[in-house]
Amino acid sequence: MCHGLTPEETRGLPFSYAEAKNKGNIPDPWKIRSAAGKDWLTGFLKHSETLSIIKPDATRLGRSTSLNWHTVNKFFANLKESIAKNDIQSGRIWDVDETKITTVHNPPKIVGDKKMKQLGQVTTAELGVLVTGVSYVGSAGLSIPPAYGWPRKTDRNIANYMRGTPRNSLGQFHESGWMTNDNFVL
Repeated sequence: MCHGLTPEETRGLPFSYAEAKNKGNIPDPWKIRSAAGKDWLTGFLKHSETLSIIKPDATRLGRSTSLNWHTVNKFFANLKESIAKNDIQSGRIWDVDETKITTVHNPPKIVGDKKMKQLGQVTTAELGVLVTGVSYVGSAGLSIPPAYGWPRKTDRNIANYMRGTPRNSLGQFHESGWMTNDNFVL
């Protein structure tokens, strides 16, 4: 999960297999590149009902390793307990999702399942300016405009930073660009 193979890495797989099984009976161009050709990959993908080359979403390593059965089950057990303990009505439950928006990174395309709507690709967060985006969606189907945390000391020129964001979005500033106790509460 979140470690898809690039087209170049995918082309290396049939070469490795052919090298192990055919003991030298491999096309010369494959030997030179230590990989199958681009034409092989094109033909392979044409015949596949499930695979294609797609662009993954950048996914932080910590986020990808935290999503597991234990963590998910614990979350829902805590949610159920909190709802019962505090007598919370279902329409009053909101999900808040904080995510990073980097201004530079562009992950490579990978070979993946055609039916997958979203695939991740692990990346580092050291590249570019990091902006925090926070979205709010209620269980009753309502949402409010997102908030953005910009890595700045002051809110001068806020209009320039908020240009192109959804109407009524909230722009906040913190040196790190992260949401903090002070700027998280709306």
